Amino acid sequence: LEHFLARVRGTTDPIGTLADDMRSLGCQALETRPDGLDLAIRGGRLAAADVTPRIADATPVPGGLLPLATLPAGDYTASATLPATAGGYALRSADARATVTLLESRTGYEVDLDPAAPGPDGPVILDLYLLAP
Repeated sequence: LEHFLARVRGTTDPIGTLADDMRSLGCQALETRPDGLDLAIRGGRLAAADVTPRIADATPVPGGLLPLATLPAGDYTASATLPATAGGYALRSADARATVTLLESRTGYEVDLDPAAPGPDGPVILDLYLLAP
């Protein structure tokens, strides 16, 4: 995929209000990445290159988006380090080119990138929702 971006959204909803599609919860995109927040992408062809894209290393672009990497199709693992003010997080994508599934261990998410799936032109965006404690 040409671009792979993350967008951080804040919510006052506690962890128990998670939904498959959280766009209807009214969460707002945060203008800046909170101190202490990081999201790392591992696996796929990144393992052979010993590369781990992180949002802590990203330079924000308009819309509060954080470019992560140019990634080929494949399966990746995403895991977050949270700021002290967050009780948890949820990772979602409304783009069919990125299927996001909670790992059975509940320690992160599997992200399956399929650029051949129907989706909008442009980058794939992952929404990282910070949840209230």
